[in-house]
Amino acid sequence: MPVSSQSDIARRLVSIANRLRERGVRVGTMEIETALRLYKAAILLSGYNYYPLSRIIDAVFVKRDYEKAILDDVLRSTVGESVERGEEAPSKKKGKAERKQEKSRAMGGSSSRGRRCLEMLKRYLETENQGYLDMIRDELRIDTRSEVKEYRVGGEIALEKLIARFALNPRDYSALARIALMEGGETAILAMRHLSSKRKRRVAEQIASMLAKLSGGRRLRVKGGKWEKTYQRERIDIRRTLVLKSRGKIGEVAYRRRRKAANIVLIIDRSDSMRKHADKIVEIASAYLNKASHLVLFSDEVKVTSISSWKSRLYLLDQILDLSFHGYTNITMALRQARRLAKPGSTLVLISDLQQTIKDHSPLKLIEDLGKGGYRIIIYTTKESSRVLGTTLRGDITTFSFG
Repeated sequence: MPVSSQSDIARRLVSIANRLRERGVRVGTMEIETALRLYKAAILLSGYNYYPLSRIIDAVFVKRDYEKAILDDVLRSTVGESVERGEEAPSKKKGKAERKQEKSRAMGGSSSRGRRCLEMLKRYLETENQGYLDMIRDELRIDTRSEVKEYRVGGEIALEKLIARFALNPRDYSALARIALMEGGETAILAMRHLSSKRKRRVAEQIASMLAKLSGGRRLRVKGGKWEKTYQRERIDIRRTLVLKSRGKIGEVAYRRRRKAANIVLIIDRSDSMRKHADKIVEIASAYLNKASHLVLFSDEVKVTSISSWKSRLYLLDQILDLSFHGYTNITMALRQARRLAKPGSTLVLISDLQQTIKDHSPLKLIEDLGKGGYRIIIYTTKESSRVLGTTLRGDITTFSFG
């Protein structure tokens, strides 16, 4: 991420944090730094050099349910701020200089209104929050005098009309494309991503309809012009099917065999003490998500998710970024659950500071038993805990430090 972009993101985070503090939400410097590191990691891992900042803010700044509503209000207010202008002194008859000043002010007011609407539009393209379209419609509903319209810049009129068209009908992609051509820069990039996403969605719907008609509910495939039964572990290859469709081969469906997930169980500590290591969790977990069969999230409770059938790296990244760090730590309970999910010979990857805060059997003893029982254990922990593990544990256990 460029330095200028990084400093801009930092300023936005500080501004939002200050507004949240004014509303009684506790946001410290550590949360701001964590959010910035998470955003940089998400940009690198997303594969698109883009990730919505609002998701990062929601994951780091919001700790209670009612704070979510406050954050939404703050995010709206940062976009919808109006430009304050001084009041004119009352006068029965205006001189030439005053009329000229009024015309100039009218032009400036119109221009700022168009810019405000453009900023709201960019926020909509970035977050797809329908509230921004409502704000645009409310802003453009203001009726200006005919005298003012004479002095408005032609480009601003065209921009406002296009934004109004899109706000009234978000499926008017021609209006969005023209806005992108007029503005260029960041607006063009956001519009391109939005149009690409919508285009992919429409194509996916067409292909889903096509595949439903072709398969007729049977597991069949086209091979050499004949219908043949597929293997049990084959599934539709959407990418190759898209390529065939783009080349005019409408009726041809590509299949590929399912890849068997590696015997890896990813165990992540999401207790309150791990909040300061959130960015490290994202970096480490992303290396295993595409290979793991199960994801175990734990604090004083355990949540198990099967990820062997998920293929979208960005979607899996969302699951990690949406983690809410809270509660106490029961590592022993999480390891027991992981042992039920995997057989000896499997790999258990544990990301934790190893600070057990709930009375239970010793987690270190259980880790050692698992290592001796045929499981391969990989532990990512703090430097202090890593030094302790290196001198006390025996078995197939590997430790790395992230602190």
